[in-house]
Amino acid sequence: MLFNIALISSLAAAVIAAPAPVPQTTNNPTYSWDVTGWSAGCARAGCYYDFNITAPAHGTNPTVPAFSAYCSGSENGFGLGGDYRACNIFDDLPANRGVVAKLLPAPTGSGAHIQVSLQWTDLEQASTYYNYTGHANSTYNQFVAPLQSFKITPTEFFGVA
Repeated sequence: MLFNIALISSLAAAVIAAPAPVPQTTNNPTYSWDVTGWSAGCARAGCYYDFNITAPAHGTNPTVPAFSAYCSGSENGFGLGGDYRACNIFDDLPANRGVVAKLLPAPTGSGAHIQVSLQWTDLEQASTYYNYTGHANSTYNQFVAPLQSFKITPTEFFGVA
């Protein structure tokens, strides 16, 4: 578990601060992440969210590792964006990976817009890492609607060797 905390910290720092290659757009509709238990709401202090996210391993070059994580966070400013928050990975699968999430302003001006990023290191080449990022629109449903489920299809990809 200590390894995961260090990875999550480095993932959050890399996603937020490190210069990265220009992301490539990926549009692979056969690969998506399953969001379940989505709950989000807003109060005087800002907006908040929590959900589970899972995905199977995918592809061959690079092989995207499977993962299962719980994400939660809050943003001041009613969903106007903020820092990525580390998600808790709760599987024991062999992979050096981390998941982070954050709220963004909704493109239509209403609703919840979540961004999730998965970063992993190629276990065969320790100096190589990859990142997939995807977005989804949902609603602020806490106290007014049941928990929601939906898919996020990653649309951005980059790797560093």
